[in-house]
Amino acid sequence: MLYIVTVIVIVSLLEQTYAVPCSGQQISVCECIDTLVDCENLNLTTVPSNIPITTTKLGLSNNHISTIAEHAFVDLVSLESINLFDNALSSLPAELFSSNINLKIITLQGNNLSSLPAQLFSSNTNLEVINLFKNALKFGGLVFLKHKPGVYKFGFQYFKQFTTRIVFVEHQASDYVKIFFNNALSSLPADLFSSNINLESINLGSNVLSSLPPELFSSNTKLRTINLFDNALSSLPAELFSSNINLKFITLQGNNLSSLPAQLFSSNTNLEVINLFNNALSSLPADLFSSNINLESINLGSNILSSLPPELFSSNTKLRTINLFNNSLSSLPAELFSSNINLKVIFLNSNVLTTISANIFGSLTNISDLNVENNPLVCCDLKDFIEWLDLQTKLTEFSGQCTYLANDTDIRDFNTSECIIPESCKHGDTNKRSDGEWKIPRKWKKKPSPLIFELKSSMK
Repeated sequence: MLYIVTVIVIVSLLEQTYAVPCSGQQISVCECIDTLVDCENLNLTTVPSNIPITTTKLGLSNNHISTIAEHAFVDLVSLESINLFDNALSSLPAELFSSNINLKIITLQGNNLSSLPAQLFSSNTNLEVINLFKNALKFGGLVFLKHKPGVYKFGFQYFKQFTTRIVFVEHQASDYVKIFFNNALSSLPADLFSSNINLESINLGSNVLSSLPPELFSSNTKLRTINLFDNALSSLPAELFSSNINLKFITLQGNNLSSLPAQLFSSNTNLEVINLFNNALSSLPADLFSSNINLESINLGSNILSSLPPELFSSNTKLRTINLFNNSLSSLPAELFSSNINLKVIFLNSNVLTTISANIFGSLTNISDLNVENNPLVCCDLKDFIEWLDLQTKLTEFSGQCTYLANDTDIRDFNTSECIIPESCKHGDTNKRSDGEWKIPRKWKKKPSPLIFELKSSMK
């Protein structure tokens, strides 16, 4: 025990003495720890001069730097990571990083950048991370440094322990992440990423992009993740993703897309997740997902879809989750899910469905979560669906109500035997009340059955 304590004390003392003031004019306010230079939280207005040329990690975050000279980092050829988080930068010199060919991580989060020079990253072919997002606490934009198995920490203060991978919190699967999150970028040069051939993830979320050049990602064949959520995109070039054959995740959530080119995803056979939540899509091409044979999740929630092509998901046999929440669907094609034998989760809530046929789910035996809430479903039109529900042994999460006698009831609690109506009553919509239940023809009022008596009593 004494030996262990002694070792810990010695190591602790070594760590404390290892961080020393850097030598040289201006740079002396910073701390030097081997090849790491820490100039964070010092109220600096300019980049210090005399940064050691052996520096591999440079921290300049949480200062008041508003401009950077083009030659500020010209001698730092060994630089691997630079952190300029939370400064006051509104623009960057085009040649700022041109000498830093070993750069892997650039953090520019929390600045006021509204545009970027086309050649800004043209010399940085080894780049793995470019971080331009603004709020490190906002969901979907955190970058974590994995310095131990299963342990993730954020920030420059952990660069000292950084060893292996960068993990993007949304998917926790990317080795190379490029993030442009929550800035004010309104447009991008067509060749901005043309030199970054090793990129695996690009996050352009929470900007104000209204259009994208068709060739923007054409050089990035290793891309696995593209995040374009929360922009102002109203349309997309058909060839935008045509070179990205390794793409697995595409997020287009929170834009103004009203339609999509049929061939938009035709080259992306490795796609696993497509997120189109919260757009303005009113219809979809029948073959939109026909090439995406590895798709596992499709999110089409919060659009204005009123109908779906029967064959929309016919090629997606690996699908596990489909989200159609908050659209305007009044009916579903009987064969819509016929090929999706691995489907586990379906969200159909907040549409205008009045009935759901069990035939739609005929080939599905693995459903674990089904939500049909907030639809004007009529209980007595759901008999086969309710019978199907009772047979689903894997369905652990179900939500849905229907209307019977002007009252809402949980679908699973409804007794379909209450819906026995003489055949002569069933003459189409003319014999239904406004709430969808059957009207009582005048001739049946003369000799009321128990069912008729219950109906009359409830209408008084």
